[in-house]
Amino acid sequence: MRKYTEEIIEHIANTHHRDDIYDEEESDLAARVNQYSYFQLEEVLVDEIDIDWNVDEDLVEKYSEFTTEPPIIVLESNQKTIIDGTHRVVVCKNKKIKTIKAYVGKI
Repeated sequence: MRKYTEEIIEHIANTHHRDDIYDEEESDLAARVNQYSYFQLEEVLVDEIDIDWNVDEDLVEKYSEFTTEPPIIVLESNQKTIIDGTHRVVVCKNKKIKTIKAYVGKI
């Protein structure tokens, strides 16, 4: 499944229950999404994804309680750098889940 930049921004806003991800705090997030023409839904290996952000352990614990499949994450084109979904990836690593669905940026 292919999604365009505007759809990915809407996906991120909905996942975070926010109307707008273009505020100052998230400006890097929007810029990272906008560098791609579209995003392709792929199944990626969790162990190959880099965790390069500090995580809120309370949020990781809360996400760990969910029994449904985690919301789709968003990755850079290298399939290793997270644009959105760090806490979800940490939960998957902790639970030894091998793959996760991700929208991967394409130029």
